[in-house]
Amino acid sequence: MNQRNPYLKHVKRLEFSVTHRCRSRCAHCALGPDRLDGELLPEDAAAALEAVDRACALESVLTFGGEPLLCVPTVCAVHQQAEDRSIPRRQLITSGCFTHDKALREHTADRLEASGVNEILLSVDAFHTEHLPIAEQYAFARALCEAGLGSVTVLHPTWLKGPESRDPYDAKTRACLRRFESLRLPVGVGNRVFPGGNARIYLADYFQRTPLDAGFQCGTAAYTERLDAPTSLAVDPDGSVRVCGFVIGNLHREAMADILGGYNPNRQPLMRALLEQGIPGLIAAARDCGIEVSPGDYDSPCALCRAAARQLK
Repeated sequence: MNQRNPYLKHVKRLEFSVTHRCRSRCAHCALGPDRLDGELLPEDAAAALEAVDRACALESVLTFGGEPLLCVPTVCAVHQQAEDRSIPRRQLITSGCFTHDKALREHTADRLEASGVNEILLSVDAFHTEHLPIAEQYAFARALCEAGLGSVTVLHPTWLKGPESRDPYDAKTRACLRRFESLRLPVGVGNRVFPGGNARIYLADYFQRTPLDAGFQCGTAAYTERLDAPTSLAVDPDGSVRVCGFVIGNLHREAMADILGGYNPNRQPLMRALLEQGIPGLIAAARDCGIEVSPGDYDSPCALCRAAARQLK
């Protein structure tokens, strides 16, 4: 039974990237050109959530994208299921820019309030406002407040260097945040730009290239964890289920319970090599599978690993 899968006993979080569609093209976007087609259907997402919670007793659920509010029914289905199952933390990350229509904006805020979402992270920063109207973001934030969600809404900026930095991007982000002061919304810690996706292309001058750390081990750096002891799972718009960057199944081909029950990183050559021998082992195992990844082409071990994982058949 999947409840007894020793490799998943630490999983407490499930993340749904409900769509990769977005109205923006942010310079820092982690997706970059690697966007997937498809969108998660409400019933598929809700069923997947129920299966993972039964197996792992989830503590946290996240919906994001792309722009997740281009798929409001799926977002609401996830959070309603999470509330029904008493999962305590139910997060949404959004830019707030999904429609020009005031009535639809307000209706969406009401639907979110009814769904049970209890943490909304509104992405307000210099990167988003390069292509998205900050007035629209403000209007959605106000609609959230009017729908009774002001107490669970947090401004969620992405910083290039940090909130105290004098860099023009960070200075503009501080100015963006000031536009929201009348709503009295808290400003969260937010994120830092990392050299991947679009940032690797458009913000490359801000990052110093260093030789790839051959001694890197999963779980020793931010946003990483060991493949044999993950704390979270992810579901992509095309139905792919991932542990970190590795696809372990697809909801369109098999039930989530079966995906969970069959997970064993030691059966997958690249995963096993990464666990046992680190990055050098991964490169060698990838080559044996006909996948060529050159360390000099990547800014981080994670970027190299994701590139190899994407080429797996």
